[in-house]
Amino acid sequence: MPAVLEVRILAAGAVRAALTSIAAGAPIVRDERGKPQIVGGPHVNLAHSGPLALIARADVPVGVDLEAPRRLRNPDGLARRICTPRELEWWADQPDRETALLALWVRKEAVAKAEGGGIATALSGLEVLSPVAVWGGRRWLLHDLTPPAPGFQAAVAWAGDPD
Repeated sequence: MPAVLEVRILAAGAVRAALTSIAAGAPIVRDERGKPQIVGGPHVNLAHSGPLALIARADVPVGVDLEAPRRLRNPDGLARRICTPRELEWWADQPDRETALLALWVRKEAVAKAEGGGIATALSGLEVLSPVAVWGGRRWLLHDLTPPAPGFQAAVAWAGDPD
């Protein structure tokens, strides 16, 4: 784990206050993609879904994602679009395929956000079945977060090597 890794569960309306607290007076700016950054401070990433939000901070690039429970309109199509062949095989064997697909999604989104590309990147080239993924020329460590509420899925990813 990085020297500093913190993930907070918040009400969606409390994100600005938490980010201001983490910044400790340092300016908060947005990069060219709109991602908040603390000038001279730790790396931060935000996610929100429904009434909840997550904020992660670390001393290395970090990404976090959160998804509220929902019915997917076309889970087969989404899986074909975002999954590697190995992930598709794994997903096909899951008893609750929608929950399993959302679990893959939050892991992929966390890595993509940590790397800086977000969901605009082709997620089908990113495999997240293990706790270590390689993406954008870097190693990313993945951790599934305890769901903050029933049915939610959440994950955090950060740059680094496993210990």
